[in-house]
Amino acid sequence: MNGRAHALMGAITQAPVIALTGDIPTGIGLVLLATAAGLAPDLDHRGRTLPKKLLGPLGRPVSWLARAASSVAREATATGPDRSSWAWYQANRGIHPDHRALTHTTAAAIMAGVFTGVVALMLGWTPLAGLAVFMGWMSQVLSDGCTSMGVPLLWPLKVKGRRWYMVSFMRLRSGASSDWWVAWAWTGAFSALAVVLY
Repeated sequence: MNGRAHALMGAITQAPVIALTGDIPTGIGLVLLATAAGLAPDLDHRGRTLPKKLLGPLGRPVSWLARAASSVAREATATGPDRSSWAWYQANRGIHPDHRALTHTTAAAIMAGVFTGVVALMLGWTPLAGLAVFMGWMSQVLSDGCTSMGVPLLWPLKVKGRRWYMVSFMRLRSGASSDWWVAWAWTGAFSALAVVLY
């Protein structure tokens, strides 16, 4: 999916949180965090919005580190069926196995959220910052899970003998107008939830 759709989906996850707390100034900070977190899983792809456009000269090394971490995690936890599926992807689809790997897991979203929440508490800010990062991060993971490539949503748990099992909910083509249909449906759902909670 494209960066603007991911940013929108990350931002809108905070509408229900703002509706519940009623704290607009804090809510603006949470929206900014969730927007960045909605782009963060694509750190493993140096051509995407966050590493290429928003991080400037730091984009390439940060992207390299994300891919390296994915590669280490993949090699350390892969099963035999995982290895044969990566060979197929590389040979037949030109997909690098370290994109949509570690950064596109629920585990990564949880770790990023917990880390952010702890840092926020240490700095005297709301622990909702951790929730904002988790929700924004998961918005990208779940939306990328709507594409035909899918995401390793449940890593490190095994699914069908594979830890890196690619979950795909809808099989949409990434980069097409379907990106916006998913983004607008997501936005509508979170907006409706905010109205109900308000």
